[in-house]
Amino acid sequence: GKIANADLHISLYTEVNNVDIRFTMDGTEPSLYSPKFQEAFAVKESVVIKAQAFKNGKALGRITTKNIEIHKAAGKKVEYFIKPSPSYNTSAACLTDCLRGNIDYAKEQWAGFRGSDLDLQIDLGTMKEISKIKLSLLHNTSSWIFLPLNINFEISTDGKAYENIGSL
Repeated sequence: GKIANADLHISLYTEVNNVDIRFTMDGTEPSLYSPKFQEAFAVKESVVIKAQAFKNGKALGRITTKNIEIHKAAGKKVEYFIKPSPSYNTSAACLTDCLRGNIDYAKEQWAGFRGSDLDLQIDLGTMKEISKIKLSLLHNTSSWIFLPLNINFEISTDGKAYENIGSL
């Protein structure tokens, strides 16, 4: 996919101080000759970013790989009608940042709801044709994280009247 404007910006960081972060966006492994991360950069189409920390010319740790899958909701405004549990990420940005959460729910990649439903609206800004909706859910019973009992998808052209387009 592609997005028309620079709604999505990528920042790279590490927990280690005084290192250079080198990255690639062409599938190759980062090296000392790869671009050095200096400031957030715009991403307009799907890409695989690989990053590596370097100190004194030597690679530290392992290469981090992130698949950025651009979709029509990339970087768009999300409004929660029921707020997430404060035990999880309460920022709506995790829903449209094009990054897929992993099994570690504490890494702020997931919005979680305890004892309440998820009810939100994603404003795409303009009318767009939608052919599919993709949803990622975390199921981790050992951490008391369960899948929803049901999911309803609705669309609106005016933000007031909604039409149900599917349920799971």
